[in-house]
Amino acid sequence: MKGLKTAIVNNNVDPFAQGRIQITLPSLTTPIHIWARMGNLYATNHAGVTFIPEIGDEVIVGFLNDDIRYPIILGSLHSSTQQQPITIKEGNTAKAITTFSGLKIAFDDDRKTITIATPAGNSVSINDDEKSILIKDQNGNQINMTPDGILIDSAKNIELNAKGEIIFNAQQQLSAIAKGDVKIAGLNINATADMGIEIIGNAAAELSSNGQTVIKGTMVMIN
Repeated sequence: MKGLKTAIVNNNVDPFAQGRIQITLPSLTTPIHIWARMGNLYATNHAGVTFIPEIGDEVIVGFLNDDIRYPIILGSLHSSTQQQPITIKEGNTAKAITTFSGLKIAFDDDRKTITIATPAGNSVSINDDEKSILIKDQNGNQINMTPDGILIDSAKNIELNAKGEIIFNAQQQLSAIAKGDVKIAGLNINATADMGIEIIGNAAAELSSNGQTVIKGTMVMIN
């Protein structure tokens, strides 16, 4: 069979696990079902690119040595009934890989952005124009990395767990601010300041111990 033909996918699960696709050639006087090998961008032993057309998709087929017994699927075709997942605009700067469930990898050459997204709203966006990386989830949590720093925004709680130490280092000020209570607990608590320590309780302040309490200083003032 000479030339390229369009075909419709009937089955995309090869019973012999050879990666073939069953197709129908509607251009034949009597349509027949044949198994065709799938041409891929990269294919080697236990590795490669796997994008299999869905049942009902329109594909374009060629034949080795013009022999109908050896069909090769060369690609899939969009149409008015099988529409593209994105709208092509002037400049052709948008590209995307989208699965039938809505999983997407989108490329924007205009904004120099790559976005990986799920239909539920989970996404990772890498943006060269804004020099940022933004991670979002469907729960309203996000991590935003920009030239100004890293912002972690949680809709609820943030919890850090480590098998070893957790260390915070800041070249400038380190602040911990809460609208509720602040609690610090540990086997021993050591607080050291190169200049001074100031603890203020606007309503009340208490220093107590079940054991010995020691207050030392070159000068101790208790009012």
